[in-house]
Amino acid sequence: MPLWNVYCTEGTYSKDDKRAFAEAITDIYASEAGGLPEMMMPRFYVVVVFHDVPKDSLFIGGVPRNDFVRFSIDHIAYAMPDEFRELMLKFMNKTIHPFVRDRGLDWEIHIDDTPRNQWTFRGCVLPTPGPRRKSAGFGRTSRPSQRPTPRRRTKPVSTRAPAMTDTPGSRRAFDAVERTVSARVDAVTASVGVSDEFGLPEV
Repeated sequence: MPLWNVYCTEGTYSKDDKRAFAEAITDIYASEAGGLPEMMMPRFYVVVVFHDVPKDSLFIGGVPRNDFVRFSIDHIAYAMPDEFRELMLKFMNKTIHPFVRDRGLDWEIHIDDTPRNQWTFRGCVLPTPGPRRKSAGFGRTSRPSQRPTPRRRTKPVSTRAPAMTDTPGSRRAFDAVERTVSARVDAVTASVGVSDEFGLPEV
């Protein structure tokens, strides 16, 4: 689940700007809005928080900057495969251009991956995605047998944050990216002047 913290000088974005910006960020992860296939998820998974700091309170190299926006992004409960990280950064930069580059603002992005075992929802640890299993007592109309149940060998529980390739259908989505999305994003980013190395505006 993506959490975007946006740090900017107060007055940089109006109330309507923030709403439009949050919608654009959510579209990155929403398949119906043309987002990347490997990031498909419901819109309500995406959280965006704007942090307005007083003027002359955001410093770069010890110098106050009122024309700078800092993005701290946390991808929670899954890990983006390495082969898609560069593509994701290019797509993010292209998406936010109208709110930073086109307004004459400088910006910086960084992404952290939070392991699934470091995340809870409403105080509960959610199960790892996978095929549903029928509950032991679901649909029973009589008392369960009192015979002892043979012990089964269990696999060790992994604490690794599951990659998107761990979920059904994701491999097909990744293959589709190589054939279609990569070429589309490369064409778009080239047209707006994004360098291949860092995904930042060329000067």
